[in-house]
This record gives sequence, C-alpha cells and structure tokens, in this order.
Amino acid sequence: MKNVLKICSMLCCVLFLMGSVAASPKLTSVSQKSDSEYQFSGLGLRQATGDVKDTINRRQLSGLQGGELTTSQGDTHYWQELSFEDPTNPIQPWAVNYVKNDNDEVGDFLVIDNKEPFYQWRQTFNEGLSGVVDQYGHITDFEGLQMKALGEVWTITEATSDGSGLSLTFQTSSGRTILLQDPTLADNWDGQVEVDHSRIEDASLALVGSVTAARQGRASSVVTLENILYRLTVDPSQGSRAYIPEWHGVKEVLDEPEGLLSDSWDIRYQDLDINPRPPVFSLLPMADDQLMVRFKNAERDEYLFPFVSNKNGVFKWGSEHDPFVFEEARELTPAMTGELVYRTRFVARDGDFETTMIYWFHDPTDRVLTMEDEATSVWYSVTYTGIPGQGAYATLNNQGHEFEIEVLENNKIRVDKSRTYGTVPLDGYFLVSQDDDSAVLRYENVDLAEQTVELELQFADQPRTLVASYTGTPGQDAYGDFVVDFQHFRFWVNQDLTLTVDLDGDRAVSSKETRVLTDKNGYFDLAMNEEVPDDFVYMQFRMAASDDFNGEKYLWQVWPTLDNEIRIEAGDEYEGMYAKSDEWNMFAMIEDENDQKYAMTDYGVRISYNDPSTALGELHFDIPEAMNEPRVIVEMAAQ
Repeated sequence: MKNVLKICSMLCCVLFLMGSVAASPKLTSVSQKSDSEYQFSGLGLRQATGDVKDTINRRQLSGLQGGELTTSQGDTHYWQELSFEDPTNPIQPWAVNYVKNDNDEVGDFLVIDNKEPFYQWRQTFNEGLSGVVDQYGHITDFEGLQMKALGEVWTITEATSDGSGLSLTFQTSSGRTILLQDPTLADNWDGQVEVDHSRIEDASLALVGSVTAARQGRASSVVTLENILYRLTVDPSQGSRAYIPEWHGVKEVLDEPEGLLSDSWDIRYQDLDINPRPPVFSLLPMADDQLMVRFKNAERDEYLFPFVSNKNGVFKWGSEHDPFVFEEARELTPAMTGELVYRTRFVARDGDFETTMIYWFHDPTDRVLTMEDEATSVWYSVTYTGIPGQGAYATLNNQGHEFEIEVLENNKIRVDKSRTYGTVPLDGYFLVSQDDDSAVLRYENVDLAEQTVELELQFADQPRTLVASYTGTPGQDAYGDFVVDFQHFRFWVNQDLTLTVDLDGDRAVSSKETRVLTDKNGYFDLAMNEEVPDDFVYMQFRMAASDDFNGEKYLWQVWPTLDNEIRIEAGDEYEGMYAKSDEWNMFAMIEDENDQKYAMTDYGVRISYNDPSTALGELHFDIPEAMNEPRVIVEMAAQ
C-alpha cells in the first residue's frame, strides 16, 4: 500500500511538472504575438524616429530572434537588429510631418527622404561563422545552414569565395532567392544584392569578415563571417521622397519593395493619436471690413464678438460703433495732485514717464486750460467739457501719455492719470480672463436708481443677460462685482457712466492685457505690437511649456487695405521637410489647389485658412484634447 501511495505521489509530481512545462508555450505564444509589432512610443510630430529609439532587437520584436549555427570549424551564436540612427554612418532621419505630397494632397504623412539609407539591418555572428573553402571555391560548411532573418527563416543554398570575398545565396521561407556578395569582406559597403535574380539598386551591403589563406598542413582556406550589414535608400515610385499616408506602409511606396529583403516585415504609419474636435478659435469675416472672433473657453461655452473693423477706413478694435476692450485702464489711485491754482508746478507720472508741468491759466469762456511742460518748453491748450465744480473734465496728452484733469471752482484744477483708455462705454465689448478660462461681455445698461449694471455674455448661439449691483457714487467710489463661470471680477462706474473693469480677476486695474485662454495651457494673444491698431495687428497663438513639451507659437497678421477692407496674412506656401522656420518658430501654411491653407503645430493644433483673392478669409484653430503622438510601427512576423 505504501508503495502504491509512493507511486501515486510520484505520478502527481510528474504530472504537476509536466503541466507547468506545458503551460509555458501558451504564455510564450501570447508574448510572441504582442512582439510582432513595435511602436515608437512618445514620438512627436516632426521628431525623427531614431531620436525615440535608435535600435530595436529581439527584445522588441521576436522576429529578430537569434540562434546558434554549427560548422566543421565550430559553433557561433548570432543575433540581429534594426537601426534607425548611426553616428558613424549616416542614416536618413524620417518623421511624421504635416505637409503636401507629390499629388498636392495636404495632410499628415510619414516622410522619408532619399538622401541616405533610412535603416540598417545587422546580423552579427559572435564567434564568427567559419567554413572551409574547397578547391572549387565552395563553402560546403555553410550550405544547408538555416538562420532566422527579418521574421523569416533563410537557408543557405550556395556559398562561394574567390579567396578574398564571399557570395551567399539564400532561399527564404517566403520563397524568395536572395544573393548577397561582397568582393572584399571589409566594412566599405561595396557589396551587391539581388532578389529573385534582380539587382537592388538602392541597397548598400557590407559582408564583414576575413579569409585565412591555406598554409602548410592545411589544403584549404577558411572564411569567417562576422557581420552582415545591409542598408536601403528609399526610392519612391514618384518624386524624391516617400509620403506614407495613415494606415499604409513603406512597402507600398517603394519602387523596389523586395529591397526590404523579407515579405514578413514593414514600417507602417498608423495615424496621429489625437482626439480631433471642432475649432476652438476662429477669425470670421462678417464683411470685407469687419472681422469677428469665435472661440470656446474651458467650460465649452462658445463666444462670438466683433474684433476689428475698418469701416470707412477707420481701423479700430470692435465694430464700427462699439469698441472691444481687452487691456485694462490705467491704475486706479488717488488723484496725482491736490487742488492746483495758477502758476503751480505739478509732476505728471505715467509708468516710467515723468515730467514737470506748470498750470498757467484758465479761460472759462472758451473752456480752455493753458499749461507748459517745463522740461521741453512745449505749451498745451486743453479744452474741457462740463461745468467747473460739477463734473468738468479734460484730457492732457503729453507725448502719448494721457492725464485726466478735473476742473474745479475758482479756477482750480486737479490732475490724475487718464482713465479713458481701457474703459468700457455703453454697448462696448470686453474680454475677461482668469486661470484657464475666458469670456466676452457687452455693457448694455446702467440703472442709477437701482445701482445696477446690465451686462450680456456674448454666447454665439444666444447672448445671456447678467445683472450686477454696485455701491457708491459714480466717478467717486462706485464699484461692484460680477461672476462668470465661478470667477469674480470687479468693476467701477465712472463719472461719465463708462466702466473700468478688472479684466484679469485680481480686483485691481493696471493696464494689463487679457488673452483668450484655452483649457490646454494655450492662449491667443490678440495684439502683440500695439496698444491700439495702427497699420496692422500681430496676433499670436501659443502653447505653454511643460515637462515634456517646449512650447510653441504661431504668428499671423491682420491688416487694413487701401480700399477700406481687411486681410489676414497667415503664412506662405511651404515645400520642405519641416513646416516651421528657425527665426520665428512659425508653422508656415501649406496651400492646396483649392486656395485652402493648412498647418499643424508640434502639439497637434491644426490651423486652416481659406485665402480667397477678393474677399476676407477665415482662420481656424483646432486644438486637440492632448498633445499628438504619431503612431509609427515596425511590424514583423513573430518567430
């Protein structure tokens, strides 16, 4: 009975061990299946694949497995790899770019130029594959050997040497006949390659090894092969570079696809790993002399408002009659001076500007104040409106710096920084931005009895009214707050019932310019060059830098024409590998046959502009949910 139990116990152990061994191939099979593709993870637009991964081997693709070979001269282990970058022998960089191909199609392509080979395959024999050369030049030691190569099994059907070089003929498991021959066995790339008896013109080959000549006691020489080095330069069926569209491979565009040597592998461009969505920011023409802005904020609310107008040749922010304000007024501070009488000096300051002025005279009949800049000896006659002591105001402009003058009774005045610039009149539009959110409102009305102001959120589909209360007396201490998307903004009601608005939510005003903010650390700078439109406006879209992204910008120009219209200059047609210039880091527009221009930034922002010759075009920015990642895959049959 004990023997029976012992036998049963032993059988159970054997079965358990057999079960463990039997389970391994299943796990290996799953692993091999996943190893039939390798993706260049973390690849960016216009980034060379070799920057991400310069070499792949059996750890990434099981089709690159090695093995062991045996001849009469001994054993050798061999391994293989694919390289996409080599500091000693140049390899052509290739990347996904947003360009126009040879068929005038604009889009994202895997682009490979034909200046240098675009990859290298290497088969290395660690101890050297050695064989005896007989008196007829044949190497029977090699003939019949099978080795793994590029996802296939290659059998050497003929091997010969003339005493200095080597010729190898393979029959592949896919049925091809491959001839590799090198006259020198040196690393000088003077070998030749034939596939199915046709020479591969774009191939470079180096069989690296040595030939040991026959010597006394040995009738035959010995060939030792150390490396097979193979490179291929892309030769597209048309043009000088290959443009591989999404879901296609290199093999399809090669004039000699057999130059890949194996039917079991390819380099395939899958797609841009982005989540497209409708335009986030657009410049839209209402007419040839009016440009609107439509944008979506972080809350996905869509706004529409007049941006610039050139009606009757007057180039200005907003529409013909209603301004658009996106820069705060001057600082709200106590009056720069106390009450001044005739012949009183006072210092006028505005930022870095400072000068001493003299108040000389007041003409109440013509309502004119006379002043002098003591430093420049320039005299100023300033006209005011209103009744002295009851709300009479004038604006002094000294070298572009404006100062507000309040005319009091008994010929006295009081001077402060001007609050005219940046204030919002009735029916005016203004942009508020805080954190990662923006909104545009319109000042509709003020109710002095109820002490409320009526604002209107400029939603594209249906504007929405917002009523905010204030306390105090207009022109003195009247202020209140309004809330947009849980963000608080302060406003002040001025004497003339204009509003001074805290545009950035910091409860103060200090000439700050607000921008249209996106929810992906990007923003639109509406005017880079001037506080007010002059003869053009530089605009900018910018993505902020992050740990894995250096940031980027795209610039364009809005300008008035001599016939009182507006035009957008959004880049020129581009033909080249990279769609940005070093000087401006700009992403130039690529024009198609329908007068449509396109560009894509490294982040994945798609810019499109229709450029009609006789009308104002539309400029659109589509911002993806996350930074794009082109998916480029090396696929190879698993072994």
